[in-house]
Amino acid sequence: MASKIIAVPIDRELGPLIGKKGNETSMSFYNRKVGSDIIVAISPSDIEGKFYALPNTLILAEQIVIDTSSVDPLFGEVLVAASLLGKRIIFTKDGDISKLISGLELPEHEFVERDNLLSAVESYRSKGNDGSVKVEIDRCFNVKGVGTVLLGVVTRGVLRKHDKLLKPGKEVVVRSIQCQDEDVESAELGSRVGIAAKGVTDDDVKKGDVLSTSLIPSRNAITIRARFSKVANEQAREGNQYQIFTGFNSCSCILEKIAGGMVSLKLDKELQLEKGDTVMLGRTRAPRLFAAGTVE
Repeated sequence: MASKIIAVPIDRELGPLIGKKGNETSMSFYNRKVGSDIIVAISPSDIEGKFYALPNTLILAEQIVIDTSSVDPLFGEVLVAASLLGKRIIFTKDGDISKLISGLELPEHEFVERDNLLSAVESYRSKGNDGSVKVEIDRCFNVKGVGTVLLGVVTRGVLRKHDKLLKPGKEVVVRSIQCQDEDVESAELGSRVGIAAKGVTDDDVKKGDVLSTSLIPSRNAITIRARFSKVANEQAREGNQYQIFTGFNSCSCILEKIAGGMVSLKLDKELQLEKGDTVMLGRTRAPRLFAAGTVE
C-alpha cells in the first residue's frame, strides 16, 4: 500500500474533492483510497489566524495543488512560497496565470482540469524513501483503554508495528498503527498515522516532536543552504529577525551570518533538525514566506 501526501494551501473546495475530511487541528486532513493507494490532502484550516500552518503544510507534502479560480493576494503568497520548494505543483485550469508564473522558477508543474485532478496526483511517483524511519508528530493524547496515542505523518522510511523510535530523552515503542481508521502492520512514506505508543505519556511528546529509529537531536543553531525569492526582494542581513518553519513546528530566529547562499541561524528554542531537512523563513510583510532551504 503506497501513500501520497499533497498540500492544498488554498482550500476552495479542492480538499473535499480529493477526499473525505478527517482530523482537523491547524490543518484539515482529507483522505481517499484509490485502489491500493492512499491519498492524504492537507490544507491550512485558518491561514490568517494560524499562518504557520501554511509553511507546515507545504513542507510536509510531496506535491502541491493550487486552485487558480481566484487570483488574490493570498494566491500570490502561496505561489511565491510554493515556488521556493522545487516540488511538483499542480494548478487547476480555472484561471489564466501564465503571466504570474513567467518570472518564477517552477521546475515541475502542470495544469489540469478538476475532473482529472485525482489522476494527476496518483500518477506521481516518490523520488525515494531511503534511510531510518521518521515520523513527525502533530498531536499526542491519552485514550482510555488504549493509553498514549500519537498522530503524525511518516516522512521517511516504513513504520512498522513494534518499532522502537527515539526522541531526545525518550524511547517510544510502537504497540499498534492505524491508517484510515484501520489497523495495519506497517505505514509507508506519506502515511497519516495514529500510533498507540508505549514508554511515553501525553506529557512527554508534543506537537513538532520528531520520532525516528536514529535519534534526531534538538538544535538551537543551524546553517541552511538558502533559496531566496526574487519576487520577495528581501534584504537579508546579519541581525535580522525572522520566523523559521518546519513540518509541524516554528519559532523565531536571528540571522547570524550569510555568505554564498549559506545562512546561519540562531533559534529561540530547540528544534529537532537534521541534515537535508527542509525549512522555510518568514517575515511580517507580504509575501510572508520569502526563503526556503535545506539544513546542512
